[in-house]
Amino acid sequence: MPELSSEQFIAFAGFAYATENIGISEKILTLYELRDETEGFCSKSFSELLQNDTGDETYCFAAVLAYTILHNGYGISEEKSITFTNSVNEKTVDWSLGAMVYEASIIQVDLLTGSSEESESQNLKLLWILFAVVVIAIAVIVGVVFYKRSSSGDPKS
Repeated sequence: MPELSSEQFIAFAGFAYATENIGISEKILTLYELRDETEGFCSKSFSELLQNDTGDETYCFAAVLAYTILHNGYGISEEKSITFTNSVNEKTVDWSLGAMVYEASIIQVDLLTGSSEESESQNLKLLWILFAVVVIAIAVIVGVVFYKRSSSGDPKS
């Protein structure tokens, strides 16, 4: 995983839904604030949540998971401010855009580390091996055809 820079971090899709579902109206939170809000929400009884029509049994889990992934998985400190949203500059942000950004960052890492040259070298080796296998297969097929013709007494040979 590429190291996260000090720039603004935008958490979208499941992360944004997790904060909305537990009633957080703020768009920008620190992980410390997210943890406190999650603890407050998850400390309520399920019957209390149903009476207030504020959630279901998965909301607490989703909020805890969001915090855990951001803090323990991505290594974001509790003091860092994170924007939880599903739109940026009035444009919808979803997982496919995130996947594209991730893949683009991997390409940049490959270019910086030179690992793309290694993969090109491996691809070239595989192509040569495939070429050799095809040539050998053709030689075997031609040999079998000529052998059958010569052993059958076919006058065409």
